[in-house]
Amino acid sequence: MDGNSGTHSRREMMQLIHRLVDSHDDVTRYYNETDVGIESYTFSDDPDVATWIQEHVSQMTALMTSYPEHGGIRMRDPLFKAAFDFSNFHEMSVTNTTDGVRVVQNVVAEVVDTNTKDCAIAIIKEHAAVVS
Repeated sequence: MDGNSGTHSRREMMQLIHRLVDSHDDVTRYYNETDVGIESYTFSDDPDVATWIQEHVSQMTALMTSYPEHGGIRMRDPLFKAAFDFSNFHEMSVTNTTDGVRVVQNVVAEVVDTNTKDCAIAIIKEHAAVVS
């Protein structure tokens, strides 16, 4: 593969991220912290933006799943690097809605080391705060 996460090139991913940033005022995001992660609902009244949200979550889920084989994004940012480095310690449930996406992101139950678990939970919560 040519630096992609399965089906999407880095360029396509970054173009989509820039479209979402440019459409920030059209995006609404709510998230709730849980004991083991977060629950979020990101949506838009604009059907195009809603589709972009779904595509972005799909792309990032694929990228996290394929890490480190296909690399990550924003790896110079300590938070994003940590999110990718700890990607095998969390799981995501993604549900597309008519206007966006609902995501539940938790530390996997198999993580028994308290320090690793606490760190993974903190990364999940901090990422949710930064992208909101």
